[in-house]
Amino acid sequence: MKAHNRTVRVAKFGSRGQSLVEAAVVLMVFFALLLGVIDCGQVLIAHQSLVERVRGAVRWGVVHPWDDSGPDAITNLILYDQTGEPRESTAGFLGLKRANVLVSLIVLPLAMPLLIFGAGATDRAIAGTSAAGALYLLGALCVLTCTLAPFAAAAALRISLE
Repeated sequence: MKAHNRTVRVAKFGSRGQSLVEAAVVLMVFFALLLGVIDCGQVLIAHQSLVERVRGAVRWGVVHPWDDSGPDAITNLILYDQTGEPRESTAGFLGLKRANVLVSLIVLPLAMPLLIFGAGATDRAIAGTSAAGALYLLGALCVLTCTLAPFAAAAALRISLE
């Protein structure tokens, strides 16, 4: 009888700690996921605001091609949201430097073939004709990009370390 009471007492007191440990593990995973979602949201906001600044600067450059300010005005629009140099030394948008802005201006036109052929494939699919040609070309571009991406990343890292 005494052994049975002791077993019931140990089981009763041991279950309190178990639920606390389970709650700690579940809350740790939940907060890790929550902070991951928040961090991804911040990255998406920064990316979208940078893309919007680049689009606005390129649009300004297309409308004002006769200005003698050249590409420096477009770079200043992206970095400082003004065409001229800032009067005091201010940090660029999102901590960017001039070299970063030139890379984004060079890479932006590379997305146009994907947009054109993707829209063409969608249009052909809606019209009921074969979209195979555009999809094959998109697949070839994907294979080419995946093949050359490690070399481009290595070159970018080499340049950034110099």
